[in-house]
Amino acid sequence: MTAAWTARRSLREIEAELNESLLGPVTATPGRRSEKARRHDSLAGCVEWSWNLLTDEEQGAFARLGLFADSFTAHTAREACGIARASTMLDRMLDGALARRTEVEGRSRYQMLSVLRAYAAERLGEDPQVETIRRDFARWYREFANKCGGPTQSLTKAGLNELDNEWRNAIAAAQISRKLDEYEIVCSLSENLGEFLLLRGLWSERRLLNQLAVDAAQSSADETTNAKALNNLGNALVPLGRHRDAAKLFQQSLNIYRKLKNQEGEAEALNNLGVALRSLDQLKQAAACYTESLKLYEPTPNHPGRGLVLNNLGVIQVRLDHPRQAIEHYKASLAIRRELGDRLAEARTLNNLGAVHLTLKTYPMARDCFADAASIFHEFGDRPSEVRARFNLGVTHLAISDTKNANQELQKSLAISRELHDRVVEIQSLHHLTILCEAQGRTAEALQYARNGYTVLASQGDTPALQQITATIDRLEAQT
Repeated sequence: MTAAWTARRSLREIEAELNESLLGPVTATPGRRSEKARRHDSLAGCVEWSWNLLTDEEQGAFARLGLFADSFTAHTAREACGIARASTMLDRMLDGALARRTEVEGRSRYQMLSVLRAYAAERLGEDPQVETIRRDFARWYREFANKCGGPTQSLTKAGLNELDNEWRNAIAAAQISRKLDEYEIVCSLSENLGEFLLLRGLWSERRLLNQLAVDAAQSSADETTNAKALNNLGNALVPLGRHRDAAKLFQQSLNIYRKLKNQEGEAEALNNLGVALRSLDQLKQAAACYTESLKLYEPTPNHPGRGLVLNNLGVIQVRLDHPRQAIEHYKASLAIRRELGDRLAEARTLNNLGAVHLTLKTYPMARDCFADAASIFHEFGDRPSEVRARFNLGVTHLAISDTKNANQELQKSLAISRELHDRVVEIQSLHHLTILCEAQGRTAEALQYARNGYTVLASQGDTPALQQITATIDRLEAQT
C-alpha cells in the first residue's frame, strides 16, 4: 500500500509520516505483544496514513465505498453511494492502492480488501449523514433487484448477468435495511432475489435473506408483509431438506392470508404447503392442497401461479403412478408458461414431461422435451438443472440406440456433475457410459468408467451399490 505513494514521496518521508500517524511508530513493539498483533498495528498504521493523504472529497468517497460487500462499478459507486465524481475518485483510490481494478465483460469493476472495507465502514459511521447514505444505498439496490430479479417469468439473461456481479452487495443492502428498520426494503429484496439465489444454488444465502425478511416483517406488524415473508422463508428451507419446518411456515402464512381474505396469497401458500407435504411423502394431503390452490386461481387462467400448480399436480400424478394424468397436467402447465414467456419455468415442465415419456417409452417425445429443456437451462446458466436434463437426454438416446448422441450427452452430464460436485448424477453418468461402452465392445473403456464409479460410490459409503458395481468390474475384467 505504501509503495503506491513512492512516486510522490521519498522512502524516508514515508517512514517519517507513518511514525507520526495516529497509531504511533509502526516499529514499536511494547510489552510482549504477539507477532500477529504487531502486524495488525503495522497494517492499521498504513491504512490510517493513506487515509490522511486523501483530500476531504476523497475521504468521503472512500468511506462510502465501505458500504459494498463485493466488487462494484463506477456507476454503482455514483448511483448507490452518491459519489458525484465516482470515476475520478476511483482513479485516486487506485493510485493509493486503496482499491484494485478488474475487468468483467468489458467493464471495470473495483474491489477493496476486507481490512480497507472495514476501515471505510468505520469512517462512514462518523459521518453525520450516515443513516441517509445507508438508506439511499439500500433503496438503490431495492430498485436494482426489482429490475433484474423477480419471479422466473421476469428473469432475463442480461438481468442474471447483473445479479451475478451484484448479489452480495444486494444482500448487504438488505442487512443495512434491517438495522435501519426499513422493513419494506428487506422484504422487497428477499422477494426479488429469491429465485436468482435458488437458480445459482445459493440456498444458505437465500435462507439468510428470507430470515431477515421474516424478522423485519414481524417487527413491522404488517400482516400481509409477514405472510409473504413466512412464505418466502419456507421456500428457502425446502432446498435445504427442512420440509417439516417449511410446512409449518407455509401453514402460518396460509392462516394469515385466509384471515385477510387474500385469495392470491392463499393460493400461493397452499401450493407451497403441497410441495412440503409431497417431500414428506404425504401425497394425498399434497394433492388436496394443489387442487384447492388451483380453484383459487380460476378467475385468472393464465396466472403464473396456476402454471406452477398444474406442474406440481403432474409431479403428484407421477408419484401416484398415473402417468397419463401427469402428461395432461404438464401440457396445461406448459401452455400457460409459454403464453407468459416464462422460459425457465417452461424448461422445468419440459424436463418433467420428458421424464414421463421416458417411463412410457415414447422416446422421440422424451428426447425432444429433454433437448429443449437442456437448451433453455444452458441459456440461463442453470447448471444444476441442465446436468439432469443432459443426463436424461443421454439415457433417451441410449434407449433408441443412438450411441453417438448418447455418448455426447452423457459426457456432458459427467463433466457438469463433476464441476458441481453432484455425486448422484456423476455416478449415474458413469454407470450409463459403462453400459454404452460395453454394448459397443469397448471393454477397456467400460472397465475404466466402472472403476471410476466404484471410487465415487466408495466415497459415499453406498454398500449395496458397491456390491453391484464390483460384480460389473469382475465381469469386465474377465473379458480383458
